[in-house]
Amino acid sequence: MQAVLALHLPVDVIHANDWHAALCCVYLRSELYCHYENFKNARSVLTIHNIGYQGVFGKENLYWTGLGWGYFHFNCIEYYDQLNFLKAGVMTAHMVNAVSPTYANEILDPWFSHGLDPILRDRSYKLSGILNGIDTINYDPETDKDIFANFSAKEP
Repeated sequence: MQAVLALHLPVDVIHANDWHAALCCVYLRSELYCHYENFKNARSVLTIHNIGYQGVFGKENLYWTGLGWGYFHFNCIEYYDQLNFLKAGVMTAHMVNAVSPTYANEILDPWFSHGLDPILRDRSYKLSGILNGIDTINYDPETDKDIFANFSAKEP
């Protein structure tokens, strides 16, 4: 977020990956950043790769986030009287993405969600799954007509 301001970049989408960057979704909606022109029309997407890692910390660490106690509630960062960065991202992101359609369905189930299933089910309207990987048929560098020069692993 600070890099965007320092480089004077306009932003369309903030793409946060996992708990490590999930607070960017909160920051985008917070008084810390929402008034900057760079973020005026920006939206956020949070991608979940492994829901088992949520960034859970004691609430005494809220100070280090730069967010005030006004964000320590159920609809944001509070989770069983602790901080949960991934949950905060899910609550505030405009869209939530999982690394496959199958995984998007799995994390709605209590068995797979590590406790976030009720939150994800309530926000399933903004949850999708996009298959993680590449299409090696349509994007084969040996035959792709849309690249400047074709190549292969045998002949670079």
